[in-house]
Amino acid sequence: MDRKKILEKVKKELIYDRLKLEDIGIDYSEVTDDVELFGDEKSLGLTSVDALEIAMGIQKEYDVKIIKLDEETVKEKFKTPNTITDFIIELLKQKENMNKDDNTDIKEDLKQKDNLKKDKK
Repeated sequence: MDRKKILEKVKKELIYDRLKLEDIGIDYSEVTDDVELFGDEKSLGLTSVDALEIAMGIQKEYDVKIIKLDEETVKEKFKTPNTITDFIIELLKQKENMNKDDNTDIKEDLKQKDNLKKDKK
């Protein structure tokens, strides 16, 4: 997980390209690492629809599930490209841990089945 690559993908693909910011007069240079995406006139002025679009992009691009996308989550996790990047890394770690747990469960199930077969003999 290269944070720098994820951050660049967030800025270019998930925010600038996906939301077609060029079409509304926003230059890519304005999409800095810490630019506020929502809120006052200092922000890029994105809307809740844009947040939903970014969330769908994250789920598609990284094969993760965003369980809760309420106003609080958007304010906290979608505040800037940096916070979105941190959120993606958090989701990827959760996914990785779930996969490890699943693999451990599968190995334990196989081990139990082997033991049952041995006991039957």
